[in-house]
This record gives sequence, C-alpha cells and structure tokens, in this order.
Amino acid sequence: MRDLKAEFIAQSREGWPHAIKRAIEAESLARELVAALQGVSGMLDYATGECRCGVCEYCNAQERADKALTKAKNGVST
Repeated sequence: MRDLKAEFIAQSREGWPHAIKRAIEAESLARELVAALQGVSGMLDYATGECRCGVCEYCNAQERADKALTKAKNGVST
C-alpha cells in the first residue's frame, strides 16, 4: 500500500504541472477568441446596419455571434 501511495505522489508531481500549463494556455486562447468574436460581432453590426429583424441571414449570424460571445465571456475570467 505504501508503494502505491509513493507512486501516486510521484505521478502527481509529474502530471499536475502539465495540467496547469495546459489550463493556462486554454485561458489565453479563450481570451483571444473572445477578442476575435467581439471584432466579428462589430463587423456584423456594421455590415448589416445594425439590423435586428431576426429573419435575415445577417441577423441570424449576428445572433449566433452574440450568443457565442456571451458564452465565451462568461467562461473567461478577466
């Protein structure tokens, strides 16, 4: 049993730094994607004249971008 505990501790020392590094990289990527979505959302507003009819393909694209942006913002700590 003692050997299993020692093995677990050794593996944790190797695995956690890698997991933390990946989490930090994922947070960085998420921030970049939020910034990109903000840019796309702004371009869609400009391209459609801020149309919000909810029927045309531009409004549907704008709605999807807005939802994705909200979801991304809520998942990222700034």
